[in-house]
Amino acid sequence: MSVPAGMTTVDERALTQIAGHEIATQADFALACRALRVLAERVKRIEADTEPEIQQAYRLHRALVAARKLELDRWTTLADVIRTAVAKWRDEHASDVPAVEGIGYRDQLEVQVTDLRALVAHLLAQDGDLLSRVVKIDSRELIARARRAGALFSMPGVHVGHRSVVAVFGDRKDEVTR
Repeated sequence: MSVPAGMTTVDERALTQIAGHEIATQADFALACRALRVLAERVKRIEADTEPEIQQAYRLHRALVAARKLELDRWTTLADVIRTAVAKWRDEHASDVPAVEGIGYRDQLEVQVTDLRALVAHLLAQDGDLLSRVVKIDSRELIARARRAGALFSMPGVHVGHRSVVAVFGDRKDEVTR
C-alpha cells in the first residue's frame, strides 16, 4: 500500500486505494494512520463549513415547533377535558351509551411489577423466548460496571469482549506522502 508514484498529497483516489488494501508492514500502518488524520481534518472542515447553516435551520425548526405546540396545546387541552368527561360518563353508564358516528372506545391496560423476584423466577421457568421479550438488557449499565471493576468484573451469564477503537486527534495538518 503506497501513494501512487508522483503523488505527494492525498486525494480521494489515493484514500480509496489506501482503504482498499490490507496493512502488511509498519510503513503501511503509518500511511494508514496519516490518512486517518487527513480524513479527520476534512471531516472537521466540512462540519465547520456547514455548521452556521445547520444552526440557523435548527433555530428556525425550534421556533416553528414551539409555535405549533402553542397552537396545538389550546385545542388538545380542550379535547382532553372533553375526552375525560366522555370516558367518565361511559364508565358510569355502560349499558346506556349511545352509538355516535366517528367515536370508538378501547380498554387501556396498565401493568405494574409488584414482585420483581417472583416475575424473574416465573420467566426463568418458562420458555426462554418469553424472557427475552419481557426483560430488556441495559448493556450501557453492564459496560459501565465492567469498566469500573476492570479485570475483577465477573457476572454470571455476561462475557466482556474487548476490541480496539482508533481515535484520531490533534490539529496537525499532515499530508500523506510517499
